[in-house]
Amino acid sequence: MRVQLVAGLLLLVVGGLLFWNDLRERQQSPTPIAGRVPAVPLAPPSPSPGPLFVVEPEITTAEETPAVAPETPVPSESTRSPGHPVTRVTSPEVVPGPEVAPGLSPKIVLENLRSAFRNYQARFGGNPVGTNLEITRALNGANAGQAIFLNAQEDGLRVNERGELVDNWGTPYFFHQVSGKQMEIRSAGADRRMWTADDLVLR
Repeated sequence: MRVQLVAGLLLLVVGGLLFWNDLRERQQSPTPIAGRVPAVPLAPPSPSPGPLFVVEPEITTAEETPAVAPETPVPSESTRSPGHPVTRVTSPEVVPGPEVAPGLSPKIVLENLRSAFRNYQARFGGNPVGTNLEITRALNGANAGQAIFLNAQEDGLRVNERGELVDNWGTPYFFHQVSGKQMEIRSAGADRRMWTADDLVLR
C-alpha cells in the first residue's frame, strides 16, 4: 500500500514539474492567440506618384481662330496720288442753308426779324410774349390791332408747318425776352444745334 502511495506522489511531483516547465516556456515565448492579427511593422511612405491626370494646354487650330480683318490704313494727304484730289465729306447737319429770297443771307433774315419785333414794340408798346408759336401768331396778325409784321417775300421770314418762325436751315428760332422792349433772337446756325459756336444771336 505504501509503495502505491509513494508511486502516486512521484507521479504527481513529476507531472507538476513537467506542467511548471511547460508553463514557463509559454511565458517566455507566447504563442499568438487565435483570431488576433499579428502586428505588422509599417512600411515607410512611398513617394507621391504625382497627379492622376495632366492638363495639357489647348491648341487652337486655324479653323477655330476668329478671323480679324486687318485695319485698312488711311493714307495721308502727302501719300495720295496727285491725280486723286482729297474729298471732304461733311455731315448733312452742317450744310449751308438755302437763301429764302435772292440775296438774303441768314444774318439779313435775322435783322429783318428784329425789325418786325421793333415795329410790334412801336405799335403796342412792348414785345409779344410766349412760345415761338405764340409769338409768331402775334407777329402775323393775332394781336389787338390784327396788324401783320411778317413779310415772307421781302424779308425772307418763313413759318414751318407747325406755325413756328424758322431760320434759313429750317430750325425754329429761340426767343428770350430780356426786358419788355428787348427780345433776344437766336438761330441754331448751320449745325442746327442751339448753344454752339455757330449760333446767330441778335437783341
